[in-house]
Amino acid sequence: MKKKIIIGLILISITGLVALTWYQSKLNTSWLERENTQSRFVKTPLADSQKQILKSGNFISLDPAHYAKGSVTISQDSKGKYLELGDNFATNPDGPDLYVWLVKKQKLGGAIGGVDTNFDSYLSVSPLEAKSGKQVYQLNNLDIQGKDYAVVIWCKAFGVQFSNAILN
Repeated sequence: MKKKIIIGLILISITGLVALTWYQSKLNTSWLERENTQSRFVKTPLADSQKQILKSGNFISLDPAHYAKGSVTISQDSKGKYLELGDNFATNPDGPDLYVWLVKKQKLGGAIGGVDTNFDSYLSVSPLEAKSGKQVYQLNNLDIQGKDYAVVIWCKAFGVQFSNAILN
């Protein structure tokens, strides 16, 4: 009888470990990886005459330590779609491990700054290239028409949202 109990406990433990490992892999897999979409930082900004602006917004500060300010646009040209942080973009220069996320705006109540950042609703665009100034990130295979999004500056090291810009 004791042998059956011990074997049962071992099987339950193994099943629990497998389930936990699967769940953690889901938490560490962004929408970008699940969609098999690639994005990259673009060193040469787009010429204004070549692009069509699809959505735009402005960052809001959440608190004095976790902030970003400036404009953000999603634009398109003949080569693809781009997420562009404006010349006026700036975030806390001491912020570690910052990333640019594109978040599906799901709900306003209870979420920091009006954006829900659960693991199933974001696309990790790229590590933030610079703490200030114009930056362009290419987005591929992304359909944003008719959908509500926000751009989030996210501290991956501490799991903290620095700022967001709801796109209209």
